[in-house]
Amino acid sequence: MKKKYNILFFTIGLCIFLYFIFSFGIQNLITNIRTTGFWLIPIIIVWLFIYLFNTSAWLLIVRKYGSKISFLKLFSIHLSSSAINYVTPLINLGGEPYRMLSASEYMDNDVSVSSTLLFNFLHIISHLFFWFLCATMILFMFDKIILKLFSVILLIVLGVIIFIILYGQKNGVFGFLFRIVNKFIFPERIKSFFLKRKDKFDNIDRLVADFYINERKIYIKAFLIELAARFISGFEFYFILTSIGVNITIFQSIYIYAASSLILNILFFIPMETGTREASLYWIAGSLNMVPGIGIYISVVNRIREFFWIFVGLILMRFNNNKLNSGAEMQ
Repeated sequence: MKKKYNILFFTIGLCIFLYFIFSFGIQNLITNIRTTGFWLIPIIIVWLFIYLFNTSAWLLIVRKYGSKISFLKLFSIHLSSSAINYVTPLINLGGEPYRMLSASEYMDNDVSVSSTLLFNFLHIISHLFFWFLCATMILFMFDKIILKLFSVILLIVLGVIIFIILYGQKNGVFGFLFRIVNKFIFPERIKSFFLKRKDKFDNIDRLVADFYINERKIYIKAFLIELAARFISGFEFYFILTSIGVNITIFQSIYIYAASSLILNILFFIPMETGTREASLYWIAGSLNMVPGIGIYISVVNRIREFFWIFVGLILMRFNNNKLNSGAEMQ
């Protein structure tokens, strides 16, 4: 990636990060760090394991494509792109262009895009399966009729979405988009964009479909790694609540993570989930017969953990401008 793009990503990310830090309040940050105390360390370490699992899944994909990129370099790129995702709206995909550009220094551009697409598919599908399993778990955990009804509806919706995504991987995502653009009324500029790059998009679709169909064992292994990362996420809430003396089971902490992540993904367009996270955790804590205000404390510690990893990701970004082919960019 050219140095100017690296600096641009870093500058934008740093400015937004500082804005959120000052909006949150330095004194508020210090007070809650003191309140959480020692438990902040395992809370942060939980996400270290999650990022390591994410990178392992992505590495399985890029290695099968023939890339020799090291685990540490891929880990660094993943952390930096995740930091950008945290501070941008639009389904938290702001870091994906950075991920593709950085990875393209170590592999062909089409492979960079294909591996990133596959990784994101696996990331999304692992979330969907995780929510599916948790919705099933809720049917047996709670007696409230409204929660049982919601779980049944959710199981149906998730099943349909999972089928659509798996179909898309097999039959071509860009080809599907290309057919939509041609079928409906879109500005000529958009149609021209797809038409000029049709061969490139077809090649990316072929690479994604080929991996999904012919590398099924690796695909399933990467999926299981991503799914395991989702369950590990629940430990964050376990440690947060333990830090203030709340007795909670690991199943309840997984439920909190599943419910909150579902709500936040539905409200994907809000940067840093401003306000929505606090409201969702307030309601979720109440559904477990906890003092609803505990949900606010959970969201505050969540943000402290995020601030830490955003800072780490932005720092690593300054080292991701690699010595390799600086001209290897997406055209």
